[in-house]
Amino acid sequence: MKLDVKVKDIDSELLYRTLEINTGKKKILTPENASYSKNPVSGINELYKRFSLDGTGNTNNLDKVLTSDTYESDLNNSLKRFVNSNLNMFFVDYSDIRLPENKHIEAMSDIQYSYSDVVITPTCSKIIRDMNAEEAVDSFLNITNRFLDVVETLNNKGIAGTIPFKVPRLNIEDIIKNYYDRDITSFVIDLDGKCVQTTFSKMRMLMRLIKEYDLSEEAFLYGINSYEGKFAKDAVEIAAKDFISTGFGIDILGMNHIPPRLPSATWNQISQKEKTYR
Repeated sequence: MKLDVKVKDIDSELLYRTLEINTGKKKILTPENASYSKNPVSGINELYKRFSLDGTGNTNNLDKVLTSDTYESDLNNSLKRFVNSNLNMFFVDYSDIRLPENKHIEAMSDIQYSYSDVVITPTCSKIIRDMNAEEAVDSFLNITNRFLDVVETLNNKGIAGTIPFKVPRLNIEDIIKNYYDRDITSFVIDLDGKCVQTTFSKMRMLMRLIKEYDLSEEAFLYGINSYEGKFAKDAVEIAAKDFISTGFGIDILGMNHIPPRLPSATWNQISQKEKTYR
């Protein structure tokens, strides 16, 4: 099911444009930045959860979701606390290299659907990072299409398809065509911690593909995991490299959810602390 997207204004020379996105009774104008429930500074409320088959490495355990009502109830209660009256965009990352069974995909789909105003196909961070390109894309499309099969059996929401920008440019069109064949015309770009400036050539290719598939009037792009920039020692200013994304075709800028490359014990300590955002 396509998202209801209307182009309100467009710059003839730059990649800036204003879109009106309608989901049910909620309406958003872009360009916009997402925020989260504890700091709701925009009309977009972003949620994020990581899942794996056995819950290793600070992920939610899909096997326990299937076998423990208490575990699933606790997970539901934790998500309810972060949903609000804004446009809720819930991202799930399948953070396992093993392919899930259909029962795992069904559980992940039901959880995502319940707390999001838009159906968003999963990111598959470990598969994209750890497999070679051909295997990664095959596995990603396998999970994506099975996820969509589950959603489409009972769906009243618009769908956005994720595109992992870490894959080679040769595979981007395969992913776009797969979504196009399933009547999905809006996309989430997973920048995997990179600044959009370093992927500008891929962004140009993506914009060309959107035009070639005649999606310019229907598509919107939501960017996540964009590089934010870091404060150098004693610096008082920082280049907000993530915010540059909206000038390169991104309509909505989400947050960076990639954990730092640290030992799991150290990351667990950090993750218990309250996050702060600029």
